[in-house]
Amino acid sequence: LGKQAISTGVDQSIRIWDPQQSRELRNLDNHRAAVYALVVWQQPNPADPDVSQEICCTVSQDKTIRFWQPMIGRMIRFCQLKSGFPLCLTQAQNQQGDQEVYVGTSDGRLLVVDFRTARVQFSTVISTVGIEVIAKHPFKRQWVTGDTAGELKVTKDPRINPK
Repeated sequence: LGKQAISTGVDQSIRIWDPQQSRELRNLDNHRAAVYALVVWQQPNPADPDVSQEICCTVSQDKTIRFWQPMIGRMIRFCQLKSGFPLCLTQAQNQQGDQEVYVGTSDGRLLVVDFRTARVQFSTVISTVGIEVIAKHPFKRQWVTGDTAGELKVTKDPRINPK
């Protein structure tokens, strides 16, 4: 976020900070339960592709995945899960160059959420317990997850047929 910092917490909020002045700049408070994780990236502005905007995605115990424009304090879209709640997330580009968010849930699912629609594009159960950490390999079509039982797993992306 440039020269700002961003934090989440059990108080249901996302806070934007000026670390040099040690002061809060903005408080985003649309979540209804603890916020567990966030990821921030630069997204080209649809109106002007030469200009990028910062996008933030958060996950909460309120069973939502929310997308924000944090510098203007605007929630732009969200996804409400029907079961489980999201515990962790990461973000990466898919093969078409679009942003996807990868979410691990309390009921052991790995979700792929499309940034533009906030819809779950893919879901698979990879654990019998909650997924607490997730990483997407930058070149290979696979994820590494860690669950609440301490087990690490490598999962190939079944949406892509190998050549």
